[in-house]
Amino acid sequence: MPHPCRVGAPPSRAPGVASVVAVALCLALAAQVGCGSDEPAPAPPGARATLKVAPLAGLGRVDYTIRVENGAHAVVNEVDVDSSAYGDGRGSLSYVTPCDATSNDNTVILTITDIYDEGGALVPPGEWLNPTPVSVPFTCEPDADVAVDINLTVARAAKRGFFDIGVSFDDVFCSAKLDCVKDGADLDLLTNPATGARDLTAVLGFACAAGAGAADTFLYLDNPVITCVGGIAPTVVDVRGLGNVDLASPPSGDPAHTLFGAAVYRGPGAQGELAYWNVALGLDTSHIGARCTLRVRGTAAPRAFVEGVGGFETPDGWTWPFIEWDVDLADASGRLCESHPLDAAPPGVATRYTGLTAPRRFLHEYRRSTDEVRTASGAVSCYDAEQNGDETGVDCGGSCVDCRVLTGTCEDGAQNQDETGLDCGGATCGPCGDGSPCELDRDCLSATCDGAFCRAPACDDHRQNGDETGVDCGGATCLLCPGTATDDPEQCVTHTVVDGVCAEPSCTDGQRDGDETGPDCGGSCDPCDPGLPCDGAVDCATLVCGETVCEDARCDDGQQNGDEAGVDCGGSCLACTGTPETDPNVCASHVIVNGACAPPRCDDGQLNGFETGQDCGGTCGPCEVGNPCDIDADCVTRVCALGFCREPSCDDGRLDQDEVGIDCGGETCLACTGTPVDDPTECASGTVTDGVCAAPTCDDDTVNGGETGPDCGGPCAP
Repeated sequence: MPHPCRVGAPPSRAPGVASVVAVALCLALAAQVGCGSDEPAPAPPGARATLKVAPLAGLGRVDYTIRVENGAHAVVNEVDVDSSAYGDGRGSLSYVTPCDATSNDNTVILTITDIYDEGGALVPPGEWLNPTPVSVPFTCEPDADVAVDINLTVARAAKRGFFDIGVSFDDVFCSAKLDCVKDGADLDLLTNPATGARDLTAVLGFACAAGAGAADTFLYLDNPVITCVGGIAPTVVDVRGLGNVDLASPPSGDPAHTLFGAAVYRGPGAQGELAYWNVALGLDTSHIGARCTLRVRGTAAPRAFVEGVGGFETPDGWTWPFIEWDVDLADASGRLCESHPLDAAPPGVATRYTGLTAPRRFLHEYRRSTDEVRTASGAVSCYDAEQNGDETGVDCGGSCVDCRVLTGTCEDGAQNQDETGLDCGGATCGPCGDGSPCELDRDCLSATCDGAFCRAPACDDHRQNGDETGVDCGGATCLLCPGTATDDPEQCVTHTVVDGVCAEPSCTDGQRDGDETGPDCGGSCDPCDPGLPCDGAVDCATLVCGETVCEDARCDDGQQNGDEAGVDCGGSCLACTGTPETDPNVCASHVIVNGACAPPRCDDGQLNGFETGQDCGGTCGPCEVGNPCDIDADCVTRVCALGFCREPSCDDGRLDQDEVGIDCGGETCLACTGTPVDDPTECASGTVTDGVCAAPTCDDDTVNGGETGPDCGGPCAP
């Protein structure tokens, strides 16, 4: 019988192309094994391909695009293939393609376009995380054949009953989350020694199980680190032990007293190959004066990682998923964290991928079968509260996240640190007054951040603020709350009286009350029809909330609504992916492959999918200057202004370039407040007092500090 991985005859060489490259793709969710045999698949005459192929656990066909570019980035070959026609039908693939030996280095760019389950059904894009496109450079040899191996893993939504939300990869099923609430209130698990009672606790949950037939389950986890804005040093929790953690015993440490306690729960589960590694963190809000953030990473495998220099390493040459926790826990106002499931809202716990040539290193390893923990010798990580490896700061810079520059004070007359307004807002300074920019309600004295600005309390802002005794009711200004005695229904916020008291709101009383955004709709009632008020997408039947009201369904609103068969396609919109067509103009992607509408790609020359510009922005790479954008992340420069990517500047409201404060300092911008100068034209504020750049004020006859005119607008009077 034919060899299950045998490739067909190679394509004919393109004119001027001197050689071919054999692309052997190893897409593995299971332990690597031979494909039917350990012997290499026979290669066509003149080509040589050594295959390392493993089936993808739980998957059938996988569709790819292979693109080869020469050293000048000219396309040598581009082809759409699938693993059924060029592999074992379960993800592995072999293909022979031309390359250009006259212009090196060449690059193979591989993109997964679709995956199918074992029954042949398409796996919806929302149920798997795409690790591609990946690029592998190689030297194309004249009149010779070159083998290029690409190893990938694909993380999918798990379907195991003992997990709430999870992903599966390499035949390992994982769940992860962070919980701070239970039944809408603080989760109180650990006992606070100061009170002798259970108190606010954040629980980090991490559990994985290798698939059937796997010999073991290995968990990998770094020490959780909590950093606070302006804190004296990070808090580190050593997760090697079991039970209560001695926070005064290195490598644990809690110099800022952020925690009143911590505990580790770890072991083999009773079901299958399940292993778990959970951590409870008691949050001492009496010592938390600024925003404190938890950060840690973990992953799993059915076999042990190699202990390399600096940690246990994910396999080199693979895109390997890992889980990252990055959650704001609390600030001076109290708890910020909620229930954060994996890859869902609210954000904070997410699946990431390593690069093919950038393995991740993890500090600790737990082996289920032996119930033992090992710690890598000489390990360095982005979560060990030390500046090591290639970091330029403590756990930042180099291969870690960019270091944040937080300069200034809450009295320097400049918007810096994490302030949202001038010397106010954020986790460091006090709340702002009405009219100041804000991000969260806690940034405002009124506790009302509406439309990115602090607003005065109102009786229709869906918040309990001002002198209200309930949400938008009570006090001297608003109507009476439910349960208040009265005979006049017009005095009630619900406009209804029952048995001499204001009635509770309902979804059938013909009134806009409770948390409704429109009469008997929105909030906890059914969604509203177009034209009725809304606060967010969930308030609308179309899932589209404009500035103030629900909007009609459109073919570009990013939702599946109206008569659409998919998100913004089908029905009265353009055709969805997979629809048989011959005219690309009738496809939502404007691309046809093999007689059907093809999915959007980041190299198809079209503005489609979630892109903001042609083949850039959204889920693709960032756009160059001049392209449309929605957020800063859509731009190479990280500056999205008025809907387009812009060059960084000294008036973009961002800490970028070489600035030491927002739009001031460094080699490019004018000096920040407090810098010694004699010439006011050298100051960002345009004013000098006592030989230093002065803070902007509303009476310095200068347009500065966010003003829109001299001493007016922005934080000053209109």
